[in-house]
Amino acid sequence: MSLSAAIPGNPVTPAALVRSSNAPPQRHPLTEFFRYHGVWAPGVRLFRSIGFRAKALVISAVFAVPIAVLSYSYFSDKAAAIEFSASERTGVSYIRETVGLLDAMQLQRLWSLQEAVKGVPAPELAGANAAAEAGLKKLAAAEAQFGPALSTAKAYAAVLEKTRNLPANSAGLEKVLAAHNERVEALLTLVTTATDNSNLTLDPDLDT
Repeated sequence: MSLSAAIPGNPVTPAALVRSSNAPPQRHPLTEFFRYHGVWAPGVRLFRSIGFRAKALVISAVFAVPIAVLSYSYFSDKAAAIEFSASERTGVSYIRETVGLLDAMQLQRLWSLQEAVKGVPAPELAGANAAAEAGLKKLAAAEAQFGPALSTAKAYAAVLEKTRNLPANSAGLEKVLAAHNERVEALLTLVTTATDNSNLTLDPDLDT
């Protein structure tokens, strides 16, 4: 529309109407930005405004970012697997010292019960006592080395307490049997604690 047509009192000519109807519609700046290239408009405009070296750097970065993310995921997974295996080895080293001790405790229980029944010390009892004492020393060394990592302090203390509270074989069959059974159970609880806290419980091939 011409200036004379916009002023009150001036006649509107047909030519002015034609020019007014052919004027392009006003568009929002954001719409104009994405008009020709859609969502790729920022990239297209960026690449038109930078040089070849900058373009090469941008493309390299686009490929480098997913590679870095995948590499981080891969090495994180491997690190977790290594840590899992290291914890298992710690558990195996600890439990290895309980196997011989468990055998010695069971033999000690057997010969102690025989003495409680017959009233006469069994010749094999001295050897069983010595084996149990040696096993406890090895377990103490394993506890000092691996116990903090396996959180076995409470279970280990229970084994020592049950050992100190063993009654004399002259105290009677039932009392001697109950005390030795409690000590063996305490040792088995210690084994279970070490197994759980070293991830050995989660190992599908524990027997290997």
